[in-house]
Amino acid sequence: IGKRERGIFAPTSTPVTFNVLADPASTLTLADRDANLAFRSKASKLSSDISQASEAATTARTKLAAIVRVLDQMPSAPAALRTRVRALDTQLLGILREINGDDVNSARGEQVPVSIRTHAGGAFPSGSQRPTGSNIQQYDIASAAFAIEYAKLKPILVTELPAVDAELDR
Repeated sequence: IGKRERGIFAPTSTPVTFNVLADPASTLTLADRDANLAFRSKASKLSSDISQASEAATTARTKLAAIVRVLDQMPSAPAALRTRVRALDTQLLGILREINGDDVNSARGEQVPVSIRTHAGGAFPSGSQRPTGSNIQQYDIASAAFAIEYAKLKPILVTELPAVDAELDR
């Protein structure tokens, strides 16, 4: 701890050595803590993958919207390309609804399925205890559902969008 005046640091106290001891009343074991840490790491990775996929799909939809605007202004643009781009946009919208949830119908008060992101959020254990059965179940649901949506998303981003770009460049 110290203070900085006119760019010069001056310590206000000297370092103090101390020991941290475990709370004797705590029932947390080392195995519980390790299980919590391992599960949190796994759930955090899934949550990060979900966020990255959602961001990539949103970016792709923005790009497709710009392409649709350009195609609508070009009378010579092939109708098949317009249809293909709109179909890709519809597929991306469906993927994003599965990942993030259906905000439109939810805002109307309609019953909507639980999103993958919500399941992934429920996977994180509270505190430092071992993950509960509910945490593990939420992780498993999110992981399985995300694998399905990612399998739909990857070909669109890797194959379909570059093919549309190449067709536009002609």
